[in-house]
Amino acid sequence: MPQLFADVFISVDGSASGTRSPGYFGFGGPELQRWIDAEQDRGRLDVMGRKTYQTLAALPHEHRDGSWRAMVNRPALVFSRTLTRADWPGVELCPRDAVTEVRRRKDGAGPDLRTVGSFSLVKQLLHAGLVDHLRLMLFPLVITQTGQQHLLLDVGDFQMTLNGHTVLDQRIILLDYRPALHCLIPHPPAGPLAGHWPAALLVPKVGPRPQTNAPVPCCASPPPHRAHPGTVRDPPRLGGRRAGPLSTNRTGA
Repeated sequence: MPQLFADVFISVDGSASGTRSPGYFGFGGPELQRWIDAEQDRGRLDVMGRKTYQTLAALPHEHRDGSWRAMVNRPALVFSRTLTRADWPGVELCPRDAVTEVRRRKDGAGPDLRTVGSFSLVKQLLHAGLVDHLRLMLFPLVITQTGQQHLLLDVGDFQMTLNGHTVLDQRIILLDYRPALHCLIPHPPAGPLAGHWPAALLVPKVGPRPQTNAPVPCCASPPPHRAHPGTVRDPPRLGGRRAGPLSTNRTGA
């Protein structure tokens, strides 16, 4: 079954671009370029929105390198209700709902899909639970004053499992995550404290957290104090002494 890869290049604060930042935030390097070239050779279907396609198609000639020319000739799915033609030979224009169409293609027997830019599209696919790999290319800078297009705003609360990570050019980190949008807090720790935690609090992918009097979908008792998920205030005494704090170092559900 095809998988969906959502590739996002961001700064440490989650910005996709900055008003004073050049391409790749000024941190281009040989290993990053080799990664980009290798991804373009994997035969995945590029998926993007209208704005991303028009921006790339209008790129000045001095910035049209080998990666750009390879992308132009690759198969691509562009979602737009207004475009009627595309200059790139491999582009398929799709006026249908993006979530419905991506889900249909994932249920079929076609190639894997990979998003190109298109932050709003990535957010829609995250909300729908269709992203198999959220790959964050993390660049070593903070641009809270000039940053634009923050990826993780308004996407809700969810966990992710770390599939792997790679360091490129000794300064860029590629984090490959599998989102788990249905899970808000981690499974309880093993041992004597496990009985004081719910096994899981499953909540809708988008929506409010459960109320205090809502039924908990597990057999365990609720924690002794209402605390922020992931912490326990005043843990119970074990053997006449107070138990140590729970570890919050976790990588996924």
